[in-house]
Amino acid sequence: MNARATAGDITDTGILTVTGTSTFTVAGGQSIILGSDGGTFTGAVTFATSSGTLLSVEINDSNAFEIQELTVTQDLTVTAGDDITDSDTITVGRNLVATTDDNNGEINLDTLRVDGTIALTTNDAANN
Repeated sequence: MNARATAGDITDTGILTVTGTSTFTVAGGQSIILGSDGGTFTGAVTFATSSGTLLSVEINDSNAFEIQELTVTQDLTVTAGDDITDSDTITVGRNLVATTDDNNGEINLDTLRVDGTIALTTNDAANN
């Protein structure tokens, strides 16, 4: 799936179910907000701009979620039904919020730079 907005943000108005890879592209200074509960992304998800830098990104995936290389000037919010990991460098200009809803879900972001706050939440006390 390829979704492109030439002006404004990309937002969801309901549950997205995407099989295979997906790319969401906006103009620089815009956001990608895919926060509806129950979304399912089974392949790699890429957030991009046609030029410049993303403002903010929010994603809610009922599966595990791997964050690809990403730079946002403001906030990154990730909610996943299992593990949250990264495959490359993630740079966040303000705040990162990462939440895993799974009892055994882990958050492992080893190439992360955040200039603001970091809030990590897991569902099971053993993971905190």
